[in-house]
Amino acid sequence: KQRIEKRLGKISESMLRRVFEALDMNQTSGYLPCALQIRMAGMKGVLVKAPELGQRDVIQVRRSQIKFESDHYDLEVIDYSKPCTLTLN
Repeated sequence: KQRIEKRLGKISESMLRRVFEALDMNQTSGYLPCALQIRMAGMKGVLVKAPELGQRDVIQVRRSQIKFESDHYDLEVIDYSKPCTLTLN
């Protein structure tokens, strides 16, 4: 059984901020998400915020996220994590 973190890519906080600002998402959500579902250059999957990448603008993908070769390097954000209300019984 494969651990879930082996299937996740990583994105630095500074790059995550750049993506949200470029897509004008900060205006609608008011917060920075911790995960993005994306497509880019024949790759698809989930990127999670990785503080260990520091303040560089970095995206790291897993080999398993690459589905085919492509020169289309536009980052497409399909969805992103959102806050939700939880209740405990």
